[in-house]
Amino acid sequence: MGRALAQAGLPTLPGYRAMSILLLAPLFAAIGGLLYRLRGGWLNDLLRWGQKTQASRALWSVPTGALMWFAADGPLWLLPVLIASNFLSLVMIGTGQYLADVPLRPVDFLGCARTALAAMPLAVASPIFAVAYALSGLLHATLYWLGFRSFGTSQAGEIYVGALSWLLIAFFI
Repeated sequence: MGRALAQAGLPTLPGYRAMSILLLAPLFAAIGGLLYRLRGGWLNDLLRWGQKTQASRALWSVPTGALMWFAADGPLWLLPVLIASNFLSLVMIGTGQYLADVPLRPVDFLGCARTALAAMPLAVASPIFAVAYALSGLLHATLYWLGFRSFGTSQAGEIYVGALSWLLIAFFI
């Protein structure tokens, strides 16, 4: 956000980036959690569409890919590539359904593979961001486990995963 203001010629205050991340963190977490849960089934339940899996995946992929692109300050061609990589990561690897009610797994290599696929194009604009986002997938099993233990379903885990994803993206803005 600070880069965007500076590029627009607007003044930035010292500590603006840290202050904006702290103030916006709850908002980013809420939006990310809501979008990931909508992707997980709430969208179909709310609109009574039946099973519209691709629309649900797009609901997560489009804003997440766009936010990643903005945070990485990437070239314009990277925007549709990030949207596509986020979508394809859900299509090819899926989500945490395999984690519904299982013992705690300290690391989730399948979650890491999914987030690595989603983040791979980021390496062009921000290699550190790409690696950080990819490694965040290691926590997916723990977040689903925590969600299941908190509320008895994996739905809370989906909210936790989406919140973590968007918080991480916010850190790189």
